[in-house]
Amino acid sequence: MRYVLPLSHRWVRPYVGFLWVTVCVVQSVLGGNVETQPIKPKKDFTILSWNLCNYNLCDRMVDGRFRQGYPKPEHEKEAIRTVVLRLRPDVWLVQEIGGMPFMRELADDLRKEALDYPYLYVEPGSDPDRMLGVFSLVPFRIPPSGDGPNTVCGPLLDVKRGLLRVVLEVGGRKLILASFHLKSRYTTDPEDPNGARQRETEARRIRDALAHDARRYPDAAVLAMGDLNDYATSAPFQRFVLRNRSELFRELPVSDSVGEQWTYKNIKKRVYEQVDFTFFLSYSADIREWRSTSGIVDGPEVEIGSDHRPIFVVFR
Repeated sequence: MRYVLPLSHRWVRPYVGFLWVTVCVVQSVLGGNVETQPIKPKKDFTILSWNLCNYNLCDRMVDGRFRQGYPKPEHEKEAIRTVVLRLRPDVWLVQEIGGMPFMRELADDLRKEALDYPYLYVEPGSDPDRMLGVFSLVPFRIPPSGDGPNTVCGPLLDVKRGLLRVVLEVGGRKLILASFHLKSRYTTDPEDPNGARQRETEARRIRDALAHDARRYPDAAVLAMGDLNDYATSAPFQRFVLRNRSELFRELPVSDSVGEQWTYKNIKKRVYEQVDFTFFLSYSADIREWRSTSGIVDGPEVEIGSDHRPIFVVFR
């Protein structure tokens, strides 16, 4: 989904996004009238995915000055924490974080504000600056690598940032939760304009790895969330949802409090696009057994914290 809108558009929806997410979560828990039924928070399970836009040390403009190897500005970090503290997801997948030291820093800051994520993991990848990480309130298992009997799948070739996968329990059901971040559209390879071929290769590798996971664990469902750096009409998207012209993953559509679907903004070009997606696969169980609500978090803090907006899934 692609939108070209004036920059002032992002201030049209102040604060309503968080209220809308709260209503969605309550409705997903209750399944009925939110005014007459009690909230039962233990029955819902919220997963958030967010590209944090260089939560690391990198060259950046700060207060109108170019800085080399500079950390993410504190007001952006504070905005991210504000969003997460309001939503309090059970599991939080992040893209573009600079490794475990930055994960621990963020976890420590959240702990000081009464949100303690005891389980942290960073997926090692060839990009040391923009890695995949997970914060979790519940224990999880990292699938092993190799070809042994307990293996899910081994390391992925040709995927620069790798594929983060954890196995956890949701309401007594096994879930393989995955996070990805495909190649950006910035490239110096004249044979691959905009990195399109590389993204398609990465999407195919990731899809096949997750399909392998699902076959090895037939009693589990697979939920993949992340940044395609491409659109719903693109080849990478199609590689996820179709294999040999047959449906494989099913997209869980997302939208914000006013029904818009953009998840990334480019201020210089004044372009709003959807490049972050959620895909779901279950071989053995009807998808209706995994009842869920999915959407996009909006609000002013979201757009201060990152150039991406978070997407979420609430299982009930």
